[in-house]
Amino acid sequence: MLYDDVTRSASLGEIPWSLASRGYRSLRTLWSSTKVVERNSALPYPDVQVLTPLRLLLHEDDIQAVVHAHTDFIRRKDHLEPVVTVTLPFLCFAGKAMYTGVLAHEFLHYLHISRVLLRSGPFGLSQGFGGTVLGRLVFDDATRPRASSVFKGSYLVSLVEKGFKRMMTDPILLGKIRGEWMDRGLPMATVRSQDLVARFSARDLMSLHFPGAVLDRVGEMDAGEATG
Repeated sequence: MLYDDVTRSASLGEIPWSLASRGYRSLRTLWSSTKVVERNSALPYPDVQVLTPLRLLLHEDDIQAVVHAHTDFIRRKDHLEPVVTVTLPFLCFAGKAMYTGVLAHEFLHYLHISRVLLRSGPFGLSQGFGGTVLGRLVFDDATRPRASSVFKGSYLVSLVEKGFKRMMTDPILLGKIRGEWMDRGLPMATVRSQDLVARFSARDLMSLHFPGAVLDRVGEMDAGEATG
């Protein structure tokens, strides 16, 4: 769990220490949700980082939606590594079931990226050599494997396939975010849908790293589809 951004924001006075402390106390529950995903997939969960700002996604039709989590990338010495990012407002105001549903949902996007990497190599992720990478792959629900092909049992499958959208638009959660974050003028970032891209150099692409167990699993999934 990477919490440095929140600690920095509190130390700079961007957010009250009470919120930073509240989020910190919730990290154990968030961590336990990663373990639920690991047990149900038999795969390691990527690192999770918490970023302070509330993120608002502005669609082309001027409708705003709250982004609670997304797949991101951090540099680790000589390689680039995917991580799952959650926002501090989500960490503070959501609960265990929401944590688990969001983390499971993001895990499917993470697997999709590893699948493209295995199928096509690092430049299969790029729209141009060393140019725009991933684009909407980390946000578009059409670009993820089915939950039932990854998770055993029905709990996570139901959370992702049936309950996810309802949880993400839960009026109690959104009301807390509005009243306890937006109305207080705490940090927010607006992202346009056309800006949902990540740009990396050719060297970055070549160093993109996934655990061997993850690549083995997505390879098995591809083989099963080819013979099924």
